[in-house]
Amino acid sequence: KISSIGSGGVTVTGTTSSQSGIGITLYYLTDQIASNGGLITLNANSLSVVGTVNATNSGNVLIQTLGAAVDLGGAGSTSNLGLNNTEINQITASVLTINSNSGTIVNTAARV
Repeated sequence: KISSIGSGGVTVTGTTSSQSGIGITLYYLTDQIASNGGLITLNANSLSVVGTVNATNSGNVLIQTLGAAVDLGGAGSTSNLGLNNTEINQITASVLTINSNSGTIVNTAARV
């Protein structure tokens, strides 16, 4: 579990060598990144979210890539951060912002 004290923010930056592998992984259902109303920032070109990202209903979550494109509803790859519906449903926030610093954002199959 990674969490802040009170409503403080949490920032996690995941990197992978040669753009392969997963930058940030919440592998188990019990894995959690949490803040009690603060900002959670996830910086990575790839995410695997089985556990939860919880900023409560008063906090915000910002997911930003390090240059990769984003595919909502699609699979991830070395050039593409994919977030499927199940992964998106593991995120609790007042506002979820997804930013691709230099790539495109497409919605292949997500219900957002």
